[in-house]
Amino acid sequence: MFGSGFYVTCQFGLLIALTKIGDTQMAGQYTLGLAVSAPVIIFLGFNLRAVIVSDARRECPFGVYLAFRLLAMTVAMCAIGAIIFIAGYRNETALAIMMIALAKTVESISDLFFGYFQQNERMDQITISKVIRGILSVVLFIDGMWLFGDVLGGIAGLITAWLVTLICFDIPRAVRFARNRAVHQRRAKLQRTARESFWPQWDAGRLKQLLLLSAPLGVVSMLISLNANIPRYFVEAWHGEAALGIFGPISYFTVLGNIVVISLGQSAAPRIARYYCEGNRIAIIVLFITQCAVGASLGAAMILMAATAGGWVLTTVFGSEYASAQMAFLLITVVISLSFVSTFSGIALTAMRAFRAQVPLAFATVCVAFASCRALVPQHAILGAAVAMVIAIGFQATSYGIVLLSVLYRMKEHSIINDEMATPAFESFETVEE
Repeated sequence: MFGSGFYVTCQFGLLIALTKIGDTQMAGQYTLGLAVSAPVIIFLGFNLRAVIVSDARRECPFGVYLAFRLLAMTVAMCAIGAIIFIAGYRNETALAIMMIALAKTVESISDLFFGYFQQNERMDQITISKVIRGILSVVLFIDGMWLFGDVLGGIAGLITAWLVTLICFDIPRAVRFARNRAVHQRRAKLQRTARESFWPQWDAGRLKQLLLLSAPLGVVSMLISLNANIPRYFVEAWHGEAALGIFGPISYFTVLGNIVVISLGQSAAPRIARYYCEGNRIAIIVLFITQCAVGASLGAAMILMAATAGGWVLTTVFGSEYASAQMAFLLITVVISLSFVSTFSGIALTAMRAFRAQVPLAFATVCVAFASCRALVPQHAILGAAVAMVIAIGFQATSYGIVLLSVLYRMKEHSIINDEMATPAFESFETVEE
């Protein structure tokens, strides 16, 4: 939790630096880069971290996940380049989008190692990595903007920070942990596997099985990302990059809020997966209610802050030109509060490997977001986009909650205690430790 909170603070520092050193045009370019690249990167990331964590039987070697991620990110970079060419963005904006996509690609590799740490319940390693990455991100982003005088310099600093953290901390710590575990268990075979498991394993059969298993998660993750970015697309299309430069930093509060809620949910994901294997429905319900109670408390505090001091916060943090968006800021805090329920539900469903059930829900949410933005953004600009986000997240929270209750109700039938239901896409995988 500390690592996520610290990282949230650092990302907030990036936003402040962007608005203080740069202008709304630069903020718009940065936001557009995230909006264009994120759905593609997330879709082709296939939420492998969640797949690793839910692989309680360790049936898939880490090297297969790494090879799959490298292949998918190569395709993602090509796809983003094609989108830029078709959309016809001007050169500076196009370069910003590609650089952000490269930064997110590096981040996705670190996220894979986070999945390994989380699978082994070593959340402390994730915390340390996030602290290092957060500090380097702020320092190098600000240095890059001061040195080059534009947002491209800041993004270059971001890429450097994340790459250094991956190479100098995430990979060495994962290898070290695997070797220490091998020595502790006194298994020579495991020690040999640990040395090899962090290299990509290009096994076509296993890669295909992993694709079949994780594809629904990739689709769901992409649709969730689209749901978050559709308001940004509409604001940029109807009101330009400058308006997006106002809306982007404000709406990014939802991303910061999601970092906190996802951290809370992911820390519980291994336990939910274990309870599901054991058929312990009550334990899952108690854990879910506890998470929602924490989320509700945080959400209420944010709404109260926005209602009483929203204008002052926006002016102090971003500048006087953002004060006019106080009502939109208040609605954004409502979105964050509702996202606690939907995100906790989604993480619980993923931990129980209810992947396919999430696809129609995510698609329906995107349709609601698109229709709401089309009706509200052209006339009401930023305020209309914020209202559309509230409508979409309200629908998402309700639908995900209903599906989670349904899965819990039928849990005994579908518990992976039943060998026939146990991760069918991985039935032929050998356990690494065995």
